[in-house]
Amino acid sequence: MSSFGVAIASGPIDLRVRHIDALAMLLRFKDGEDHETEAIANKWYKWLGDPFSSMIVAYLIRPFPDLRMASLRLVFELIGYKWAIGTLCRTSNFLDNVMKREIETAAEGRQCRYDIVCKLIDNGETIIPPEDMIKLKLFRREGAFFVERKPMIDMEND
Repeated sequence: MSSFGVAIASGPIDLRVRHIDALAMLLRFKDGEDHETEAIANKWYKWLGDPFSSMIVAYLIRPFPDLRMASLRLVFELIGYKWAIGTLCRTSNFLDNVMKREIETAAEGRQCRYDIVCKLIDNGETIIPPEDMIKLKLFRREGAFFVERKPMIDMEND
């Protein structure tokens, strides 16, 4: 697994995307999974290495759409596990990077970010601090395709 983590960190972009998608399939959470399955997923994730969470969080705002989408899909699968919510929330800038709407130009990316936020709200009540939960709920209320309007000021010369 550590070699897998290295390949995701240093390979060509198209191979990184394929590796991240494969990892998302390996770690896919299915309802009704037992504690043993969750422990195995946690062990596999830890074998990827300590900087793996930071790297995935950084990929959420990279300018490469395929890499960003693969990372979003991985995060969506991971947050089915309570341990993963805690691990990711302790990673610097995780929630900020998930909620950066302006990065996404495609509807699929915006929808995936929205789905992650909804899943975090549903699964992370006891893990996510209240001030962050308020931000997440505001994001959910605004919807997947919310666009923040920039204030426009007209000036007249006399």
